[in-house]
Amino acid sequence: MVHIIYLCRLLHPFSPKGKLLHLGLEGLSATNKLVNASKAHNPDCVLRDQLYRIALTENSVGQLKEASAAYPKLASWLSSTEMEKACGTPGMGGLLLRNGCKVIHMPSYLDGLWKACLESNRVTWSRENVTPGEWKDRLTSFDTVVYAAGSGLFHDGILGDESASCLPIELVRGQSIEVELDSTMASRYPNEAILSGKYMTPLPNSNHVLIGATHEYKAKPLDRSAVVDELQIRSFELSPFVWENSEIVKITSGYRVQSKRGKDGRMPIIGRLSCPEVQKNIWLITGLSSRGLIYHGIFGSLLSDCISQNNEDSISHLLWWK
Repeated sequence: MVHIIYLCRLLHPFSPKGKLLHLGLEGLSATNKLVNASKAHNPDCVLRDQLYRIALTENSVGQLKEASAAYPKLASWLSSTEMEKACGTPGMGGLLLRNGCKVIHMPSYLDGLWKACLESNRVTWSRENVTPGEWKDRLTSFDTVVYAAGSGLFHDGILGDESASCLPIELVRGQSIEVELDSTMASRYPNEAILSGKYMTPLPNSNHVLIGATHEYKAKPLDRSAVVDELQIRSFELSPFVWENSEIVKITSGYRVQSKRGKDGRMPIIGRLSCPEVQKNIWLITGLSSRGLIYHGIFGSLLSDCISQNNEDSISHLLWWK
């Protein structure tokens, strides 16, 4: 089993070009409801209530200004002077993303969300050690099964080769670097979340910054020096200060389940699954890739409705993968 929890995720409804994602506003609203439920148990799961998208090219300036004009409640244009004061990186200006846009510490968020689920007295948790040959028999005791294990569905062969091979996805490795700012310099850096292709985000330790992430399609992972070289080349302009005044603490690694790009971009895969190995009521949610935070709430809700109604009619427009 591949166990991966990305330390921090950025919650916002925009593509890298500043376009609103399909169901982006709905996703933002749904996720914030879950975040608020988690905050009731773990208030520190929200590290920042805003983030900054930096413009580093003239083309990006135009795209981000269009986004600020179209969605002024979410995105405010800042000049390079304003941007440098706010987050330490002037660039060519950029967007302040707020009013629901956040930096989430994922381990704290998931822990708080689970506590909220337990508080409802409507869920139970059972963890069982079964052999690869036993788990399919174990599933037959349930009326409905939802596969939602991310890359583990494929690394561990949970779906079976036949079902997995039919899905329009690929596994993409991502490695990130956690750095610690020099203690004498840390007070000079605002340590806000900034992004432009790559990202730099604060961690619960105020002197630590997460830089990421690589996109690796080959079976063999990049080694440590290659990860550092790639991320430094791709993110140095985001904050020379961080690269010049920090030391590497560790490198983290995980996998994205990336779906095929369609007319609405890369969308999650949800719906009923034909699973010859387990002749039961089987459902699937996967392929959220790097947009899991914006999409998990809204797509989880849509899938729950389908399961309760025992049909896919309400998500027929989202069954592109079939």
